[in-house]
Amino acid sequence: PPRVERRVVECRQARCAVDDHPVLVTELVEGEAIDRAADKAWAASGLAALPAVLDLFVQACAGVAHAHSRAVIHRDIKPSNVLVDAAGVARVLDFGIAKLLDRGTPAVTATGFVGTLAYAAPEQLERGAVPDTAGDIYGLGAVLYRLLSGRDAIGPEVAPAELVDRA
Repeated sequence: PPRVERRVVECRQARCAVDDHPVLVTELVEGEAIDRAADKAWAASGLAALPAVLDLFVQACAGVAHAHSRAVIHRDIKPSNVLVDAAGVARVLDFGIAKLLDRGTPAVTATGFVGTLAYAAPEQLERGAVPDTAGDIYGLGAVLYRLLSGRDAIGPEVAPAELVDRA
């Protein structure tokens, strides 16, 4: 299997470009979202797909662990941010709202919450919360739920305001 580092999209260049905002240029990863890959495996093999689906998930976990070992918090773990390439390797990508662990910066932007509500940990919804690795771990759990059940843990019938009230 590929090295753990290959489970995270490779950063080709990091620099400050526009108004001192950092810009990451990453490699192009072609593939399909991990949930689509799992859905295809279930459809083709039924319960026999379980080991392959769990292997994809473990690969995604290894990628997130690699980022965490470098003090990077992804903050938007969801199926569409984990692609499975042609070789069957799950790759974590889209670090567009990632933060460094030790920065102590709030979990929200000027416009409010960042991330994807259906995959966000309750603490990510609290104003002024400082992001940590637990939010990514929660997101991985929500991804696993999607891979095994075929549906999101929090469906579209739940209003964003209700999620905030639960937090």
